[in-house]
Amino acid sequence: EGTKAAGELTLEYYYLGRKTTKTIPITLNVQNRNAMTWDDDRKAAAFVTAKDPVVLGFAKSIASMVRSGGTAAAVSSEFRTALAIYQALGLYGVGYAVDPKTPFVALSESDEAVDFLQFPGQTMAYRAGDCDDLSVLYAALLESVGIETALVTTPGHIFVAFNSGLSPDLAAKAFSDERDTIFMDGKVWIPVEVTLMKDGFIRSWQAGAMEWRDAVSREQAGFHSIRQAWEAYAPVGFAEGTSVLAFPAPDRIMDTYKLELTKFSQSQIQSRVAELQGQIRSGKDADKAANRLGILFAQYGLLADAKAQFLYAINKTGLSQAMINLGNVEFLDGRMAEARDWYRKALEASPADVAALVGAKEHAVKQVAAG
Repeated sequence: EGTKAAGELTLEYYYLGRKTTKTIPITLNVQNRNAMTWDDDRKAAAFVTAKDPVVLGFAKSIASMVRSGGTAAAVSSEFRTALAIYQALGLYGVGYAVDPKTPFVALSESDEAVDFLQFPGQTMAYRAGDCDDLSVLYAALLESVGIETALVTTPGHIFVAFNSGLSPDLAAKAFSDERDTIFMDGKVWIPVEVTLMKDGFIRSWQAGAMEWRDAVSREQAGFHSIRQAWEAYAPVGFAEGTSVLAFPAPDRIMDTYKLELTKFSQSQIQSRVAELQGQIRSGKDADKAANRLGILFAQYGLLADAKAQFLYAINKTGLSQAMINLGNVEFLDGRMAEARDWYRKALEASPADVAALVGAKEHAVKQVAAG
């Protein structure tokens, strides 16, 4: 806690060759552990305690769920994990609440005003915080599972960006609008407006991207890598008591994660889906268009939609490529017997098809390894 400490200031000096000593009593105001001044925005990195046991337990359990819950080829594991952690925070009940005594919008404009910045464990316990508190919490959670983060500052506001883990080329294929990302230091970052936590990841991402573009146009955007800031302001060792927090059930976390990931996938491929559906309706090479549409769905993890398109192509013309792709989807879905049957059908339809041979071989190898 903040307190006052009594002390002495002793001066020793020479005057006309004679040594003189003078002692002056002083009182120091020692600020509390949550005190913060915004003369250097990088100071907030000291509060990003990624090794806090509460932070580690929450983030690592969710990262494990994401790794074991299937993948979407078009996006990285960093993106999916960041999305899942954000959704879990909203499900846990963490939300935005302005501190009337220390509002960030006012204190951030002064280099000397003392702000009250919560540690991540405190924000988890309170389930509420200002934009700076929520930014510190989200950054700590992502850093604890190895996802690089940065604090983004605009006049009177702060939010988070994380490294998507995608190269610029892959990001251009994964995201329909490159303006929704931040290209910095050769990396593709995703900006997230943390005050909209209860609205979900997609809405928060869109808002963060808009705020970034607006701040850049006004030349008022700040971007501070947490890892670089740690070199000047190392995270402090701090844990809030020993209380055990009751986190949401894993199945609820996975449900909200998958729902939001599906929303993302559908939003990113909407225009391409409409184009391929139009070609299918035209009847010209409808089987091949359906096969391409199935591939697009599969790349974004929409496996049920992908299966429907591959079956359409197969039923229409017996397209062997669609049989192989359907086998691949079943293989990814862990349905080994179904995958084998489709690879065999593809080989019967096109005996020289290398892809079908490879698929059948991979299935056989996996079966041997499992046995």
